[in-house]
Amino acid sequence: MCALGAGHNGWIRSLGTRHIVAAICAGGIRRLVIQTTLGVGDRKISRADVTEFMIKQLSEDRCLRHSPGLAYAKTNFELKHHCSIDAGH
Repeated sequence: MCALGAGHNGWIRSLGTRHIVAAICAGGIRRLVIQTTLGVGDRKISRADVTEFMIKQLSEDRCLRHSPGLAYAKTNFELKHHCSIDAGH
């Protein structure tokens, strides 16, 4: 799991992810779950809900090779997500 922020100079996410991917390849790891807030804007999702969703992604295949988006339903604050195909796959 990777949840790196941009950091003060904006290079932490790119450099850190590069190192993580290299370690994954060397270690034979088959799945990487990345959390980012890029493109989120003013939408706020609780940390607990994000954490629960990320942990599920370690074993579920529903969003495998996709870019899920998390949002609360307007009527009852239920967490909803959708999986869109990542342009890189």
